Amino acid sequence: HWGDATAQVLREREVAVADLDASDGLAAVAWADGRVELLALPGGEVLTEAELAEPDLLRLSPSGELLLGADASGHMRLWTVPGLAPAGALSGHEGALIGAHWSSDSAWLLTTSHDYTTRTWSLAEQREQESARLELGWQVTAQWSEDRSRLILGGPDPQIADASSHETLVSFHIPPSYASLE
Repeated sequence: HWGDATAQVLREREVAVADLDASDGLAAVAWADGRVELLALPGGEVLTEAELAEPDLLRLSPSGELLLGADASGHMRLWTVPGLAPAGALSGHEGALIGAHWSSDSAWLLTTSHDYTTRTWSLAEQREQESARLELGWQVTAQWSEDRSRLILGGPDPQIADASSHETLVSFHIPPSYASLE
């Protein structure tokens, strides 16, 4: 629920990417000039701001305590919420992120990238879990099951995989006639 005032602010300025946490009444917005702002909803009051060159993706954590920002090269920064104080950086992807999904406890992050990998990150250690890297081809999105035992991967060949072994449990084939509905 953006509210009329927030919608007006977004219309007046050039938004690059945004994420919304309606339960906490927050919106994270990255503008084309590299400013990242945390806005109070519904009015759109700027609470604080940070910088991110070439903003490409923003994700607020389910706990409401962290904000992930990624630039066009796939470099990721973490900030605390609501102050947007730097909380770390993650690197490893060699292409822009397509998606990012937080675990329900905000302790883990799952990212998909144009480098054809899906990676799992430990936020406590602020590093990639090498054993959890998947090179499955282009995936538009990846998400864990609630208990983090399975990965749901969406892309040209969607599948459900075991989160530990990466063994495909279920795969789907989408016929070309359904893949691009006109």
